Amino acid sequence: MMTEQSLMNGAKCITRKFFRKGEEIFDEGEKGYNAYVVISGSVEIFSSPDGVKVILGEVCENGLFGEMPLIDGAPRMASAAAKADTNCMVIPYHAFREKMESNDPFTRAMLRMLSENVRSSSRRFVDNVNGSANSH
Repeated sequence: MMTEQSLMNGAKCITRKFFRKGEEIFDEGEKGYNAYVVISGSVEIFSSPDGVKVILGEVCENGLFGEMPLIDGAPRMASAAAKADTNCMVIPYHAFREKMESNDPFTRAMLRMLSENVRSSSRRFVDNVNGSANSH
C-alpha cells in the first residue's frame, strides 16, 4: 500500500495541497503536470463530453489519480474535483519521470500499455453512456 511517508521519502519535491469540496483539481483535455495521492477526503473523476457529466470513479484515501499523462504524455482523459474537503500529495512531472526512468524498459512499456488500455476502456464507457443518454 502506498503511504504518505513512503512517497515523501521517495522524492523531496512532493508537496501537499488542500482542495475544498467541489473545487476542480484538473480539467479533461489539459496537459498533465502532476499526479496526486489522496491523503484524506475523496476525489470524483468524471468526463463531460457533449456537456453530459459521466462519473468514472471516486478516489479515496491512499488512492492515486492524474498519473496517466505522466506515463504516456497524452492529455488528461477526465476531469477531477474534490468530492469532500481533500488533502493530496502532489507529485510533479519531473519527480514522477525520474522514478519511471529508473525502471527497466520492459516495466515502462507495460505501464504505457496499461495506460492506453485504461484510456480505451474509459472512452468506450463514456461513449456507451452518452449513446444511451442521447437515445432517450
